[in-house]
Amino acid sequence: MCINQITVNKWIEAKSALDAAKRLELQLRNKVIADMKERNPAIEEGTSHHQFKNIDVAVSYKMNKSVDAEVLSAVWDKLSEAEQSVFTYKPTLNTKQYNELKDSKLICSIITTKPAQASVSFKLLEEA
Repeated sequence: MCINQITVNKWIEAKSALDAAKRLELQLRNKVIADMKERNPAIEEGTSHHQFKNIDVAVSYKMNKSVDAEVLSAVWDKLSEAEQSVFTYKPTLNTKQYNELKDSKLICSIITTKPAQASVSFKLLEEA
């Protein structure tokens, strides 16, 4: 089946419009966040509300937290049971190692594989 040039061109136009809309949405979202932060400058985490006539604007402030696995390993035995309960075990897949061992029946019994959305990219080529 041949790739249709018209479809590709329409996709490129739609992708450009989507990218522009995303940039504008982010710019406006950040303005709303800044305006709300002026109303409640002390908030770092949690939700702040402001109501207009028929609109309730809610901004949820978040802080990203990550675990330093090396430090956690080093101090694990010093943590109380309550402190240890703060952490959960979350296995991740090392894809490179998996690809080398994917014929293992035991590994295959652990891994669930399902299709993901394919990605599309384009690069404009110089005309010869």
